[in-house]
Amino acid sequence: MANYKETTAEGTTWRRSKQVVINNDLGTTPKPIIFMEEDVAVIGTNEFHTNRGSISALYNPDELINLRDPETGEKTGVMMKQSMVYLALYSLYLDCAEIRDIEQTDLPPPQGDLTNQALT
Repeated sequence: MANYKETTAEGTTWRRSKQVVINNDLGTTPKPIIFMEEDVAVIGTNEFHTNRGSISALYNPDELINLRDPETGEKTGVMMKQSMVYLALYSLYLDCAEIRDIEQTDLPPPQGDLTNQALT
């Protein structure tokens, strides 16, 4: 049986990490790091994404990461401790939280008597 509108097409495919989850439970060591993967296929002007599961690592602050060039994937020879990634993410979180807190304090105070109103 023939497939409806079947064509042959050329394209490009690759696998990527689409999401990174770091379980940062207080007092838990080691902290699991989970990379959620997907395959991407581009055929003509169409882009398709397929979930492919996950891979994981355990956070070790003293373990070295061999940094790679994002354009080529080649190792750069530059090494960095995992603790520096933690430091960068911690700092980013605090920066975002401070910006949020400043924006929330710029809101006008509620008007009227709110004591008998339901929260939504």
